[in-house]
Amino acid sequence: MKLRNSLLARSAVVLTVVGFSPLPAAATAENPPAAVAASSAAAMAMQTRNRPNRQAQAAEPRTGPEVVAEAQAVLTAVNTPCDVVNAVSPGRSGEINIYEVACSSGLGHLITDGAQPTSRNCIIVAQQAAEYARENPDAVPQVTCSLPENSNPEQIMAGYIQAAGITCQVEETRWIGRTQDGEERYEVGCAGADGYWVRVNNAGQYQGSLECLEVTVAGGECQFTTREEQLTGIQARFASVAPQACTAEDARFVGANEEFRFYEVKCSEGFGYVSQTNPAGQPLDARDCGRPQLIPGGCTLTDSSSARAAAAEQRMAALAQVGLTCAFNEERLVAVESPPDGSPGREIYEFDCTDQPMGLAGFFPVAGGSGEIEAFDCFTMDARGVACQFVSRDTISAALTRMVTASQRNCNVVDYRAVARMANLDGDVAEVKCDDGRGWFGEFPDNRQAAGQLLPCAAAARQGDECVL
Repeated sequence: MKLRNSLLARSAVVLTVVGFSPLPAAATAENPPAAVAASSAAAMAMQTRNRPNRQAQAAEPRTGPEVVAEAQAVLTAVNTPCDVVNAVSPGRSGEINIYEVACSSGLGHLITDGAQPTSRNCIIVAQQAAEYARENPDAVPQVTCSLPENSNPEQIMAGYIQAAGITCQVEETRWIGRTQDGEERYEVGCAGADGYWVRVNNAGQYQGSLECLEVTVAGGECQFTTREEQLTGIQARFASVAPQACTAEDARFVGANEEFRFYEVKCSEGFGYVSQTNPAGQPLDARDCGRPQLIPGGCTLTDSSSARAAAAEQRMAALAQVGLTCAFNEERLVAVESPPDGSPGREIYEFDCTDQPMGLAGFFPVAGGSGEIEAFDCFTMDARGVACQFVSRDTISAALTRMVTASQRNCNVVDYRAVARMANLDGDVAEVKCDDGRGWFGEFPDNRQAAGQLLPCAAAARQGDECVL
């Protein structure tokens, strides 16, 4: 199974905090309103409110259709999608006009025209102004967005939080930075649970979210989430699927593929486990670290080698009960059956056995499940759609060549296709392809000594058994 780190797999995750020029201070009597521009106060906490603007009225703000048209032109120039529904130009900075705009959806912006026009959304502006005030407590505060449509950044963030499916009690938010492709990132802090990064494109549209467990694996940082909150959240999240009682001591995001996400949890009791979720993060299953995992490398937070060895010995004993031996080297969990009645299915393991040249795979019932212990070589497993990894197809082809030769046919097998079990269940019906282009269709008994009845592909086709290789 190929896993990817889903944070690193998404392009342009490294954030570049763009080089904004310093924000102008609010106009005062000592500082005439040549400019009244952007700011930044909010997003650092969801409860944060914009500081009152201490704006002198040395120049009247401009509003109206003309200002809307000017602002729309600037937005187009800086490639900031926004259908302007309100705009104000509170002043100038030298020859540069400053505008605040409200958009029909998403965040509002503070923008400037001139030779190098700029655009900052109102949450960024507010956060930068708050940081400036903390660093310069005696300075004139910078101006924040003031249009009525832009006065509630918490409401706008709530829309992104809802789109992300975040259901925790949100305590804090902040702007993190901008990726090289223009995507904005915001952190959301949760009470007693793991937080998130929320991804928003340059049109203000929600693009996805990243759990802080995922962020930290890739070298990012979540300022609002403590390790204790992550572990508390993980413990509650996977309690319904955990294979044992578990007080989480450590946890990590393992990776993801197109169908599943994987997490490892270390427990203070017994062994930890790996949990599997759907892409939305809903828990589906968990497997304790004493058993082979469905992920490369298995558990790394828990040393469970002794438990895995003991479990492997139990499976070897079970194989002996059905008359099979295995000079054991290694094993892997291949899959789990899914019975139609929803009961626990058997686990399917592949074994690397030096005394089984065609490989070996076994079916083992689990606690609470049904079914009998069965085992087959990798040739039979081919008909069941299970590909072995410990024995190659070339190795099996060589064994089939010996079987065909022993039945007085001449064929150097280069490919094969197991079709079904024989009617008496003592072997397999299969097609083999020879290196000279010919093919045979027939019986391959379980003793693997010699092939049984074989027909050339042309003769088999007349009986309704089609060769496809």
